[in-house]
Amino acid sequence: MESLGRPNPRIYNSQKQIPANETWRFKGPALNPYQTEHDLLFDAIRRDRPYNEAERAANAVMASILGRMAAFSGKMVTWQQAMASELELAPRLEECTLESDAPVQPDADGRYPVAMPGVTQAF
Repeated sequence: MESLGRPNPRIYNSQKQIPANETWRFKGPALNPYQTEHDLLFDAIRRDRPYNEAERAANAVMASILGRMAAFSGKMVTWQQAMASELELAPRLEECTLESDAPVQPDADGRYPVAMPGVTQAF
């Protein structure tokens, strides 16, 4: 899918991605990120070298978790605060079975809780 990788990345100074808001553009050769990924993997296989994307993937996931914490709490959250957090989004998950009630239940009006920036404890 084209949207999963940007072969010519750009940075904008606002959410509106128009040429007038562009502050930086990659000026190197156009690359296919999927081909590049395969090239790196196959090169490592051919040279019998380690190839492990686990740390990069873990950091990317942690960045999204940190972003959710900041959005839900309405506060600045540092990487250290996010890593030290004891937030548990699914308490007692190990006890859940197919017969268990869902961990989040609607109120009397059938509404589910919604995160409120500045109110919700997110970390």
